[in-house]
Amino acid sequence: PEAVIRPGDGNPVEESFCIRVVDGRLPGLIHDVAQLPAGTDVPPTPVQVGGHLSTPIVLKTGETYGTLCCFSAQP
Repeated sequence: PEAVIRPGDGNPVEESFCIRVVDGRLPGLIHDVAQLPAGTDVPPTPVQVGGHLSTPIVLKTGETYGTLCCFSAQP
């Protein structure tokens, strides 16, 4: 089937899982998004997210350059 996330796709950073990992609102590894406690700040997504892995890329200066993220539709 057709890919649901394609190279170049994106959304505003303030609406992403990645910024929530960088600022501490979400953990870097989420085995099952549906099992997060009620009230957790999970962003809306255009596709189903079952699992998520993200790690910040931090420069020698201490500045966060971005993140490396992986998503799975299944937990």
